[in-house]
Amino acid sequence: MSQKGRRTAAERPAEGRWRDLTWNDLEAWAGARSLQRGRSYQRSGRVRQLARSADGTLLAWVHGQLRYATRVELAAEPPDGPALASRCTCPLGISGCKHAVAVVVAYLDALKKGEAVPAAGENDSRWTLLDGDEDDEARADDFGDDEHDDAEDEAGDWDETPSPRRRRGKRAPARQDAIRAYLEGMSVAELAAFVLQLAERYPEVGEELATRAAPARGKTGDPVRQARKEIARLTAQQVWYDRWHGEGNLPDYRGLQSLFAQLLENGQIDALLELGETLFTEGNRQIGEANDEGETAAAIADCMDVVFRAVPASGRPDAEKLLYVCNKKVDDEYEISRGADALLEKEWSSEAWSAVADELAGCLPALTVSEGGDDFTGRYRRDRLSDWVILALRRAGREAEVLPLCEAEARVTGSYERLVKELIAAGRLDDAGRWAREGIERVGARYPGIANHLQDHLREIAERRKDWPAVAAIRAEEFFGRPTVAALKTLEKAAAKAGCGPQARAAALHFLETGVRPAPAPDSAAPTRSRRPTGRRPAVERATAEERGPHLEVLLDLAVEEKRPDDVLRWYDRIVARRQASRYGSAGDHLAGRVADAVAVAQPDRALTLYRKVVESQIALTSPSAYDAALPYLRKVRDLLRRLGRDAEWPRYLGEIRDANRRKRRLLEALDRLESRPIVDG
Repeated sequence: MSQKGRRTAAERPAEGRWRDLTWNDLEAWAGARSLQRGRSYQRSGRVRQLARSADGTLLAWVHGQLRYATRVELAAEPPDGPALASRCTCPLGISGCKHAVAVVVAYLDALKKGEAVPAAGENDSRWTLLDGDEDDEARADDFGDDEHDDAEDEAGDWDETPSPRRRRGKRAPARQDAIRAYLEGMSVAELAAFVLQLAERYPEVGEELATRAAPARGKTGDPVRQARKEIARLTAQQVWYDRWHGEGNLPDYRGLQSLFAQLLENGQIDALLELGETLFTEGNRQIGEANDEGETAAAIADCMDVVFRAVPASGRPDAEKLLYVCNKKVDDEYEISRGADALLEKEWSSEAWSAVADELAGCLPALTVSEGGDDFTGRYRRDRLSDWVILALRRAGREAEVLPLCEAEARVTGSYERLVKELIAAGRLDDAGRWAREGIERVGARYPGIANHLQDHLREIAERRKDWPAVAAIRAEEFFGRPTVAALKTLEKAAAKAGCGPQARAAALHFLETGVRPAPAPDSAAPTRSRRPTGRRPAVERATAEERGPHLEVLLDLAVEEKRPDDVLRWYDRIVARRQASRYGSAGDHLAGRVADAVAVAQPDRALTLYRKVVESQIALTSPSAYDAALPYLRKVRDLLRRLGRDAEWPRYLGEIRDANRRKRRLLEALDRLESRPIVDG
């Protein structure tokens, strides 16, 4: 809004204030995301029955997943901008939601076209809805759910907005009291008839009542047999769900959960634990074959929660109770044993934990791991089991047995990192270093991730000993393996402590410029790299420096960070030349804006050229998001021209863009925002 318009806004009629609104005003109020989505809503015709009150307040229905009543006001604004405010019955319930934006844009579009907007009546039901004077049920009845909507568009709001308002929750106590009073006023016959009606209307209610009626009929075994049949029926189903179309087959485990709860109430603990074993086994199989988004796992976990609540009441010895729980945690691949966590935190005797440790350790030999191959599943299962053995040993007070177990398992499964961590924690740094080097030697070629972690531990050991040459050598390995500015700075710090900072920087820069690694010194403290069965180097290592090429983008990043504009341009130009000569066609476009920022003071003309390059590349993408991405660079062109005293060039440049892109309506709207042009005049 222009300054002249702002000074007189309080004196202007409501329509005049609406006419002065700019896209920048709307974005400042609602945010870029809501602005974009609100405009999309308006263009797709979701704003219905738009009306306006005498004071200029807008009122409309906006159709999303439901139909929402929306009100927007524009008050005489303070000096810093228009005072927009809105209220909407959508789940957000905040000022400036996308529905409110859609109403504003729809009204301004009507003003632009000269279309009349009807007056809003005082008795319009939308006023009442927005003031919150009607019950939630009335609001729900007002919102038709038969309107087509882009479900993905609506769902996109939930990851960045507050939780929906819960007005119904405040009414819950009063509602419960009213229901209780209603039921207590019935005779026994009336109540029975009413419950039977509910059972007929809602099958799950009928199933629950039938389950609870079985013991009353003297059929105490019925729930066990029924639960066993229900497990077989449910776990035999093929599970799938297509969230986009709302179709699929998700087994309903609520009945089984109710049966489990009844068994727990009846004290049939042993039967419930046996059923839990069956559900755990068959449920894991079903989840592994399912094609859903975790609904089945969550439902089975709810049933298993009941099973775990039964464990303390079992007549089994404590060791067997604890083993029952631990076995589920060991074999749980889908977090359906979450209910066991509370049991594991209970105070169990050291004797019980010792028995569990022995039982679990006895299972280790059966989990074989193929040697020399990538038996990930075998390694994972055995490591998981041995982790639980270690936990049980510690809680049993048998700490002395932990390290020998870790040493034995390291050579079976390659779990060297766990062993090295234990040795470091025990203060046995020499042994930790020896095992770390062995791990790099034995498994580094197959599992580079493990080797990287072991290298980190070697560095930690060297740092604890203040062996700075060793630390610098390890940091050099990390830098040459993955050169970045951060890795270079870390290397320089370590090398400075080792007394070789300048030499390390010179070697690193030579590597970045040529791709040639410096030869390690004969007494290098760098960790031993994995040996290979032959003396021949792999093809990737035999590549020449020319084939690997220099690391120009790292050099550019370094020059930007160290504020060396001449070097920034030098490396950028080399990147562009290399890309133009190769199959890559971007020729450094992704770097142009950053380079321009870095050289704007020292080389303003070059910066202007680069900013314009970014603007042109974004406009060429012909998408609203690209136009929005171009705006910051257009502002930088404008501000730089003003700083250089070349203000007259700015309107000419902007006019050239408009003339060349007359058919790109969304781009022209973006340019209106840049110029703070009123939306109605755009």
